[in-house]
Amino acid sequence: MNATTARAPHLVRGDQARTRILEAASEAFAREGFNGSSLDRIAKAAGLTKAGLIHHFPTKLDLLRAVLDAREDEALVQAGRDTATLHVLDTLLMVARRDVADETRTRGFAVLLGEAVALDSPVADWFQGHYGQLTDEIASAIASAARSGTARTDLDADAIAAEAVAVMDGLQIQWLLGGSAEAYLERLEQYLERLRSHLTAVG
Repeated sequence: MNATTARAPHLVRGDQARTRILEAASEAFAREGFNGSSLDRIAKAAGLTKAGLIHHFPTKLDLLRAVLDAREDEALVQAGRDTATLHVLDTLLMVARRDVADETRTRGFAVLLGEAVALDSPVADWFQGHYGQLTDEIASAIASAARSGTARTDLDADAIAAEAVAVMDGLQIQWLLGGSAEAYLERLEQYLERLRSHLTAVG
């Protein structure tokens, strides 16, 4: 086995433990939120002692940020981060499909977002950064399409990006509150097609 690619057994075990912790934490945050969950219960669900969990994540806030970062990273990988032009609209639909396929994490994200609007929330800055980056990428893609001649130049890219994120989140919340996942995806796809037509309309 190549020494440069082989990993020591203890490193592999560490990765496996970290994965179990993140999965258990995602489920706990989805059920109980950040404030209602506990490291003791998360450690037990992951098959570890609390000390074993703390070895990987010293505080509950560290664990929460790791869960959110992991969700963000997976979304970008699965979507291919194709946000250079109006393909960004296809990317949004791909992310929505990923969210439906992983309802536990999506529900946890929504629960944590609800907590983030409270005063002095420890994760408000993470969500501010998340939404800031997301709207910036959508707006940048729309502006790039306008410069290349594939989209209108008389539109406010920032306002359209904010609207797209609001529609996506609103439809997602309706699904999580008991609506149909199929309806969520269908309505989002219809909205994105209307938006594409608006962005490319001539005259």
